[in-house]
Amino acid sequence: MKSKLLLSLFYLLRPLLEKTWKGTFKDSKLDKPTVDVERWERALNGQAIRLLHSINDGAYCGETLLIWDEQRKMISFAISPRMAL
Repeated sequence: MKSKLLLSLFYLLRPLLEKTWKGTFKDSKLDKPTVDVERWERALNGQAIRLLHSINDGAYCGETLLIWDEQRKMISFAISPRMAL
């Protein structure tokens, strides 16, 4: 059973889910900008939030899972960096 805190947390983050966010680093060069793209989505049947992250079309990419830790009453995360594509 999902805790009330988990449901509240995911409700607050809901506007970010199923969207892709894109930004350019402010200190990057105009002729070769550093672009960061991140996708937020539901994972593990709604028990987690998954963030897929890519910089410069795969020069760096990784994945983060946000999971509610019921025992500690806080968000835990697991990061899985990936190599360049």
